[in-house]
Parts: sequence; structure tokens; C-alpha cells
Amino acid sequence: MEPMFYVYLHRTLAGRVFYVGKGKKKRAWDTAKRNSMWQSISKKHGLSVEIVASGLNESDAFDKEIDLIRHYRQFGKLANMCDGGPGAPGYEFTPYVKKKMSLAHVGRRHTPESRQRMSEAKRGIAFWPKGKKRPPEFGQIVSRRLRGKKLTESHRQSARIARLGKKHSPETIARMRAVHANGTHNSKPIAVMGQQFQSMTAFARYAGVTPLCVKKWVDAGKIERMNRAFKDATNGA
Repeated sequence: MEPMFYVYLHRTLAGRVFYVGKGKKKRAWDTAKRNSMWQSISKKHGLSVEIVASGLNESDAFDKEIDLIRHYRQFGKLANMCDGGPGAPGYEFTPYVKKKMSLAHVGRRHTPESRQRMSEAKRGIAFWPKGKKRPPEFGQIVSRRLRGKKLTESHRQSARIARLGKKHSPETIARMRAVHANGTHNSKPIAVMGQQFQSMTAFARYAGVTPLCVKKWVDAGKIERMNRAFKDATNGA
């Protein structure tokens, strides 16, 4: 390919370099497609264009642009938003721009065609490599992220529809019964007068009260009330 790129400087009328660029044809003199910082400086201090290297292929032009940006940043702030070169390396969006981009996507929905394309692209890709065990901390991280989050009604309805017609295997039912026999999967053991119970539910069943009642005692620190309930259940047994 015939070399056609050049590298240019934008200076204020006082001679200070405030922008380094790479382009071809009339790019150096184009004032429309510039960022807000460039616009502000050029309007306030004027603009002069200087071509510092020409007849370059694109790769050499990128290299020259990167070197000049690095050089002129030693003497003051530039209007360049990145370090130059392909792919805008070094660029980081401001919080304002990130917020603006986020709001621009609120309420947007994928079309059925778009959903179909995404589905086909991910077909055959497992969420987790088959045969590979997840590390113990994986479940803890997921649990922390979901803790306290409430599902919307539409999400609940979608989950109900997804479960319709599905039946648990006998092994799964047995495990679920074992887990819920003395409370839920996240219940913590509780000790009352030296007696260990696997959960507040287990103690509630022993004492003949509701689990909610036991929870209120625990939250309020009513140890004596729990001890009395334990004694009453023990003596009455």
C-alpha cells in the first residue's frame, strides 16, 4: 500500500501544542469531529496546524503519534484522550460518560433476531467447563452477590414457568427432606442449656413453639426465656 498518512500537531496561536494526531487527506484541518476539551482550547486560544511527518504508512504513523504524545505530555496537558495508536490504548471513560452510556441503554430490548443470533453464538459453550469442579469459594461469591436481592414479579413468573412439568428425582427429594428436617439449608446450630440443636427450627419443635417465636427470642437476646421453654419441654416429656 502506498504511504498516505501523516502526523500533525495542533498549536494555539501562542505556539503551545495541545493536540497530536495522525490522519490523511484533510483530517488535520477538520474541526468538527473533535472532543469537548479540544473545542474549548481552540475557541479560547486559536488554532494553527503543523504537519510534522508525512508519506508514512499507517503503522509508522501510529508509532510517531505515540512518541509525540508521550513527549508533549511532559510540558503540559493535551486534549488527546488516549495514548495514541490503534484501539485507543490508555483511554478511560469519565464517570459522567459512563453514567451517560448506562442511561442510554436503559429500557432497550433485543429484537427476536438479535436474541437468536446471540443464542446461536453461545450454543455449545458451557457456563462452567464440564467435568471440572467449581472451587468452594465460587458458591460463596454467588451467594454474597444474591443476598438481599428481591426477585421482580416477572422474574418469579418466568421461574415458575421454567419449572412447570419438571420433577425432582428420588435422590434429590431425599436430600431436600434431610436438609429441611431441622431447618433450612442456611440454618445455624443453636445451643440451649448445653443442649445442641441443629437449627432454631429444631429447637422450636422440641420446645413446642413456632420458629418465628424462637427467632424473636434469639434476636432480642432472651436467653432466660429460651431456657424456661427448654425446661418446660424437658419436664413435660
